[in-house]
Amino acid sequence: MTKTLNRSRRNPSFMKLLFSDFSKKLLIPPKFARLHPGTLPKKCTLKPTGTQSSWPVRTILIDNHLYFKEGWKAFAKHHSLQYGDMLVFRYAQDSEFYVDMFDNTCCLREPVATSPALILPGQGNKNHPETAADELILSSEFPSFKRTMQKTNVKSNGYLQIPLQFGRMYMKKITNYTSKLVSLDKGWVVQLLRGDKRVFKKGWSNFAKENSLELDDVCVFQLINAKDNTFEVTIFKKPGNEQGTLGSVL
Repeated sequence: MTKTLNRSRRNPSFMKLLFSDFSKKLLIPPKFARLHPGTLPKKCTLKPTGTQSSWPVRTILIDNHLYFKEGWKAFAKHHSLQYGDMLVFRYAQDSEFYVDMFDNTCCLREPVATSPALILPGQGNKNHPETAADELILSSEFPSFKRTMQKTNVKSNGYLQIPLQFGRMYMKKITNYTSKLVSLDKGWVVQLLRGDKRVFKKGWSNFAKENSLELDDVCVFQLINAKDNTFEVTIFKKPGNEQGTLGSVL
């Protein structure tokens, strides 16, 4: 059921005139962030007015200023936002913002008919594996990271290193030395080397081989059970690679 904007009361809103470098992040007016802190969790959704599209974005604090960051680049590119455009953000509910977009002549932009580049498991976009992976991470309810396959990941005695920061944040209290990787209802037990760097070692090569992983394929790892280090793995194939797994569904 589509949510509608409640017009019976005044909703929190702000306006942004696009100038400088807005392609990778967008500053949220400090006054709005200060007066309406409850509307700006780490995960928000942007909904262009007149469409059914939903764009997940994350907010990030940089030098005490709040920005739309992860997910914003895809939103700006998809809607061909340009210098001088004006955007009005109107808060609705559940961390959602309706967005009115005006060009530099102050005319309302025509809605973009195509759907956003939000790729969920089983809906892989072969042409944009990195974008697909980023959008899956943004929409995930679990701690997640991605890895683009390198030679060390796909060779016969390969391994995969877990991002250092991810390990420190979400795997500090692990007591066992194995992890379980789940893809398309099948599971693989892999050795987990612990220390300053956490690495999938013994058993990783079997996972890579049986899932036909190749150079530049992108894998998203979602920590669905922190107690036994179970990761759901979604694989996005690089265009041109042999047909393989595009997604995993538990």
